[in-house]
Amino acid sequence: MKTTISLKNVLKLLVGVFAIILLIPISAVLLVVIDIFAAAADEQIDFVNGRALSSVQSHIVTSDRTINHIVKSEYSHTRWSVHHADDELMQSYVRCEAVTTNGTPIAMKWFVKMNIGWDSGPRLKSELIGAINEDAARVAPNTVKTGHPIYKSADMAW
Repeated sequence: MKTTISLKNVLKLLVGVFAIILLIPISAVLLVVIDIFAAAADEQIDFVNGRALSSVQSHIVTSDRTINHIVKSEYSHTRWSVHHADDELMQSYVRCEAVTTNGTPIAMKWFVKMNIGWDSGPRLKSELIGAINEDAARVAPNTVKTGHPIYKSADMAW
């Protein structure tokens, strides 16, 4: 069996090898750029942040009460906000500012780590909801995580 090597086949092979060599670093750079800007873009469209906010508000504290139900029933002038933690797309801080019945303003803050679940197709779900400060821990004691600090003020970790 005689094998012939043509210049055309060698050039095709070299182009293929160089294409692969170039695609790997270009792909890595693109992934880094996407990761950097994804959190900033989500700050505007609230796709992941919106789900983080919804996860905190709908988190069940007792058998029939969610965080949102407790906040609405015990506080007035509530204002919810959400921001990504350290520009990480799948990690958010959810903050609720409110006024107590005696007129004292408070701020509650939770950390939310999101994950992509594959139960019946891909969907975002909260993997972890953790209280950041004492007021958040008071409203939802079941969000206090062992080994994670609870701060006096919500501003300590914002």
